[in-house]
Amino acid sequence: MPLAQQYLNVSGQGVAQLDHQLEQYGSPAPGVKIALWDAQVHDRKCTIGPAIIAVGRTGFLTAGHCATPDTEHPERWSGAVGPVAAQVHPDGKGALELGVIEQISATPTDDAGVIWTRAAAGDDTIAGTWKVGGVMTVAPLQRLPAGTPVCVDGAISKVVCSPLVSVTGTQIRTRLATKEGDSGAPVFVVDARTKSAILIGVHRGWEGNEGVATAIEPILSRVGAKVVVAA
Repeated sequence: MPLAQQYLNVSGQGVAQLDHQLEQYGSPAPGVKIALWDAQVHDRKCTIGPAIIAVGRTGFLTAGHCATPDTEHPERWSGAVGPVAAQVHPDGKGALELGVIEQISATPTDDAGVIWTRAAAGDDTIAGTWKVGGVMTVAPLQRLPAGTPVCVDGAISKVVCSPLVSVTGTQIRTRLATKEGDSGAPVFVVDARTKSAILIGVHRGWEGNEGVATAIEPILSRVGAKVVVAA
């Protein structure tokens, strides 16, 4: 089987609990919308990424730029800006505080953050459907052929897949399929044989007509963590 055909396009599939804005909400889990608040009570949206576990603590990855002021909308971030805290709304109303986003990096080629929280419940499934089978390291990731279906579970877009354009260093580029608010979402491929999700990155956003993500393996190395995988 050609390498690109080893992975499935699962756009529009998966289980999503949607609020009145048709955005994913619920208990903390990959793909769920997080509201971000700074010291001045300004807010915006990002997405919870893969669940991780380290010695003595649990958490979620997300995009590093979610921990910085919104440079595209500076009017929302006037005055002093303190640490950015993340919260979810499990019942669509009351807020559950997750904690402060720890920025690991926030550049166009390397964008990653982590939320260390006891609310991380060891989620080993993407979109309630695909069990996490592991992580693709950088070397095989760079060998994926153009056209391989790469999927994102974003809070705004839900599960969308688009053809791989390129992998340069640790930057993953795909044909654009996501929206504002999907930043931080898990990026994965679905194995055609096992139907499991292989995590490859954390969604950053887009540049022009291409989606951009950061490879997950180096992020995990820097925070000293592993992703939660299905038993």
